Amino acid sequence: MKDFGKGIYIIIGLAAILVSYFLGFNNLSSKNTELQQTVDELQADYERLKADYANKSLYIKETKEFGEKYEEILSKFDTTLLNEGQIMDIYDMQTKCGIEVTAVTLTDPSEIYAFDGSVTSDFVIKAQTPQVNSDGTTVEPESIVKSTAIDSSYRGVSSTIALTAKGSYEGIKEMLKTITSDKKRKVPSNIVFTFDSTTEEIICGVTIAEYAIKGKDRVEKKVEIPDGAIGRENIFFDPLAAVNQAP
Repeated sequence: MKDFGKGIYIIIGLAAILVSYFLGFNNLSSKNTELQQTVDELQADYERLKADYANKSLYIKETKEFGEKYEEILSKFDTTLLNEGQIMDIYDMQTKCGIEVTAVTLTDPSEIYAFDGSVTSDFVIKAQTPQVNSDGTTVEPESIVKSTAIDSSYRGVSSTIALTAKGSYEGIKEMLKTITSDKKRKVPSNIVFTFDSTTEEIICGVTIAEYAIKGKDRVEKKVEIPDGAIGRENIFFDPLAAVNQAP
C-alpha cells in the first residue's frame, strides 16, 4: 500500500508539473505572438519612415510650396470687415469713378465659417447629406466636419452690400471694375441696369457679398473716417459741388 500511495503522489506531482508547464508554455507562446505582431508593426512603421526620409527633400519642397500658396490665398482676404470701412470704400469709389451713389444698404458682418472645426450654420447645411465613398460606405456629416476642419483661430466673416448708383456709361463701368478688382474680397451677386432718358445716365443696382478672414495673428485695420460737418445730406454726393466749382 505504501508503494501504491507513493505512486499516486508521484503521478499527481508529474501531472501538476505537466499542467504548470503547458499553462506556462501557452502563456509564453501567446506573449511571443503578441510580441511578434508588435515587431511586425514596428518594422512596417520603420519601412514607411525610411521611405519618407528618402523623400525628405521632396516633402520639404512641397511643404514650402503649399505654404506659399496658402499665404497667397489668405492675402486675398482682408483681415477686417466693418460697416464703417465699407462706407469709406463706397465714398472713395464714388470719387474715383465720378458717379453718384444714391442708396446703400449694409448688413452687419457675421461669422459664416470657423477654421477650428466648430460648426457654423452655413457649414451645417453643406454637411447635412452623408458622403458616399467609392466602396459604398458612407461618412456621416459629423465625421465630414471633423475631417475637413483645420485647427486654427481663423474665422470667415461676410457682409452684404446693396447699392444704387447713377452716372455715365464709363463711370458705371469703372465702378464695377473697381468692385471686382478691389484688394478686398468682393463678389457681385446681382446687377441691374436702367437707362434714365431724362438725364441720359445709367442707373445701376448691385448686390455685393464681401468676405474677410480674421484671427489672432490677423491684425485688424483701423478705418480712417475724415472729419465733416454734421447734417442729413447725402454723404456720398454733394449736389452743390458742381455749382461751387463753377467759375
